[in-house]
Amino acid sequence: MFLFLQLKRMKAIEQERDILIQGLEVIERTKEWYQKELNLISRQMKNRMILEGSDTINPARQEKAAYKRARIQDINLQLTTLVQSSEMGFPDHMNLAVELKSPSDRGTMNQLRQQNRQLTNEVSQKSEMITKLNQEKSALIRELFEARGRSQQKLPTNTTFL
Repeated sequence: MFLFLQLKRMKAIEQERDILIQGLEVIERTKEWYQKELNLISRQMKNRMILEGSDTINPARQEKAAYKRARIQDINLQLTTLVQSSEMGFPDHMNLAVELKSPSDRGTMNQLRQQNRQLTNEVSQKSEMITKLNQEKSALIRELFEARGRSQQKLPTNTTFL
């Protein structure tokens, strides 16, 4: 029995090691990605690609940037919480949820909530449109079959040759 428990514990330790190795690989790729993004932003600032006083901002690009910022902030907060909780010891309930504390986090969340409401409204409108179109399609198909039925009734039933 002791040997079984020891093997089970060793297997759990090996799994944890494998997960940590995978995490290091992800962190390394993530570090490269962060560096690439920082270089891109530095080039944009250097080349002044962001025009001062320009009112023409692409909404799709803004949404993509807001989504990217929110995801990066979320990941940064999760990693910070994981590291801090590891340093201080995990709480008994193992709750690693993070609280949004900075104003920029709340602003981003409000922006995402507004975007979510807008998308939900658009989906509802499209769904209603699809329902109406399906009803119209059904009515047209019914009319088509009725018209075929009437035209077949008008055809002579006796088709023998004289």
